[in-house]
Amino acid sequence: MKNIVTPALLILGLSACSSSSPSNGDIEDAIKNFMVAGGTYESRACQRISVENIEKNNGVKIDDNTYRIFATYDIRITPIDGFEEVENLTAERKTIEEEKLALFTKIREELSSRNIGGVPTTSEMPEDMQPLGARYDELGQLLREKDTEMHQSLDKLKTAWGDGKQDCSNSAVQILHFKPEDLATGAVKNMKQELVFVKTDNGWMTGR
Repeated sequence: MKNIVTPALLILGLSACSSSSPSNGDIEDAIKNFMVAGGTYESRACQRISVENIEKNNGVKIDDNTYRIFATYDIRITPIDGFEEVENLTAERKTIEEEKLALFTKIREELSSRNIGGVPTTSEMPEDMQPLGARYDELGQLLREKDTEMHQSLDKLKTAWGDGKQDCSNSAVQILHFKPEDLATGAVKNMKQELVFVKTDNGWMTGR
C-alpha cells in the first residue's frame, strides 16, 4: 500500500502567461522541494533522503489557472555506515548467549544429579564444578560488555540519522517511519501525492 500525502498549499498570484498544464519538471521540483525544510532540494538539505522514479498518474484541470495532479514516486534512504558493526555485535552476543544458556543447563543437570537444589554461586559449588561456574560468570560479564558496545553503536547510528534528516520538512519527517534495519539497506518507500498547482507570474507553482 502506498503512503498518501495530503494536498500541498496553493501559492497565489495568478498569471495568464504559462504553459497549459504543469510540466514533468514542475512536478519533480514540487515533490523534491516538499521534502526539505529550507532552501531547495538541490541545496542538499534532508541529506539522507532522495526522491526517485517520479511519475504523473493523472491530471485534472480545475480551471484555467488551477491544476490538480496525482503523482507517485519513491523515497530512498541512504544507508548509514556503521550498521555492519551493529550486526556483527548482535551475532557475537547471540553466540555468547547460546553458550551461556547451554552451560546453565549443564550446571543444573550436574547439580541435580548430585541432589543439590537451586544454582549456588561459583564459590558454593563443589570444587570440581567451580570451573564451570567461573566460565558461566565470565560469559555473563561478556554479555554485559557486548550490550554496552551495541548501545553505543546504535546511538551513533541514531545520531547519524538525526543529523541527516534535520533539514527535512515536518511533512516529510511524518511519513518517514523507517525501521532500524532500513538504515542499513537503503530502504525505499512508495509514495502517492496530490499536488495542486496554480499559475503564477513565474509559471506553475505549488507550496508545501
